[in-house]
Amino acid sequence: MKLIVAVVQDQDSNRLSSALTKSDFRNTKLASTGGFLRAGNTTFLMGVEDELVSKALDLIRDNCRSRDQMVAPVSPMGGNADESQW
Repeated sequence: MKLIVAVVQDQDSNRLSSALTKSDFRNTKLASTGGFLRAGNTTFLMGVEDELVSKALDLIRDNCRSRDQMVAPVSPMGGNADESQW
């Protein structure tokens, strides 16, 4: 048995939760926040039999995706670099 810890973006959590439940993967879903963007995430904890690990990982890949997000640089004097100081 393996423990899978999957941290996914909030936008993907409901779709992943439904897919895991339909495939009989029991999971614990935790709200989490952190990282560079301080964005909301969802952490899934799943105990999975060794022979089902690849199926669980495929479900995660199929129901979650990466995203690009633009971030304004922070000025060393505080505030965002794109804010006018004049």
